[in-house]
Amino acid sequence: MASPVCRIASMQLTEGLDRERLMHERLFLRPTLTTYTGALLDRFLKDKRITFGESLEMQLSRTLVELVEQDAGVTIVPLGRFSSWEENPRLRIDHLGFPDGRREIGFMESERKRQLTSHLRQLLIELSREQPLPV
Repeated sequence: MASPVCRIASMQLTEGLDRERLMHERLFLRPTLTTYTGALLDRFLKDKRITFGESLEMQLSRTLVELVEQDAGVTIVPLGRFSSWEENPRLRIDHLGFPDGRREIGFMESERKRQLTSHLRQLLIELSREQPLPV
């Protein structure tokens, strides 16, 4: 699934700061490097030669964006397909582009809970047929 890579900052903190200064003066909240998304973004940062000051790694993009919303720093994450972040007036979102960026979503099924997960799997298959994911 292709997801645009975006720099997300609090609308308040971006006043008067250019993008480069923002990355150096604010805490960079980044996805954990041991995750696929974290490794993908690390490659993106190196390819684009984006540098930053201090950083803090966290697992979930949603948590990173919630911290940004509370003015705790700035982040660069893939913009999820069903994310409502762009509609949030407290966030400034800059699309950075990353044509090679793709995220893979896996689904693990427990043998004990197969009845439940099989319904969820079938629902996801039906949804993907109705609204195919961009490639």
